[in-house]
Amino acid sequence: MSFHDSSIFPSVIANTQYEFAKRLMTISFSHAVHIDVMDGYFVPSISFPHETFFSFSHLKHFKRVEVHLMVQKPRHWIDYLADVTHLFIIHAEIENLDEQIAYIKSRGIKVGLAFSPQTDVSLFHESIQKVDQVTIMTVTPGQYGAAFQQELLQKVTKLRHSFPEIDIECDGSMNEDTIQQAKSAGANLFVVGSCIQNAAVPQTKFQLLNELVKKE
Repeated sequence: MSFHDSSIFPSVIANTQYEFAKRLMTISFSHAVHIDVMDGYFVPSISFPHETFFSFSHLKHFKRVEVHLMVQKPRHWIDYLADVTHLFIIHAEIENLDEQIAYIKSRGIKVGLAFSPQTDVSLFHESIQKVDQVTIMTVTPGQYGAAFQQELLQKVTKLRHSFPEIDIECDGSMNEDTIQQAKSAGANLFVVGSCIQNAAVPQTKFQLLNELVKKE
């Protein structure tokens, strides 16, 4: 996938295997999926709690799986999900960032770098040069229902200017209106959660959003 490709990534969070399977079924029409893992420490919310067993074998049905690790220590999840993941997204704010990037690459897996709202992207240009994708959080991560922070799109515009060929993804409160704003700012990938999951007809909503991002 290059910068010239624009795609919608339906996102999934879950606290039980039943919930996980149900949400995957809801977006089974999509070729791609975005899995949100949260540890309750790096962000206040929890998704895929470590004390609960999860089978991730169903992810093999998707052509592209990206796993967003909103966790303090990503190594466990990298090892656990390496067989079903095409790209791991880790946060710029974690410790030993470049070491984690190198480890993911050593597993033959692509790397994405996510930035929380308070983080200055310009301080990480060296690390960005080592990754395949950048994810700009347009809400405070781990706070579901948080309002879209339009001012964060300035980061997208600056990144697109500095890195014209890299994939730039926006994650947080993406819907018909905010996707168009993010696209205009320079993003080409869009993570969509409740807008699809809670739609009356999720596939119809997905198709509508997909048409918006592919429109010239």
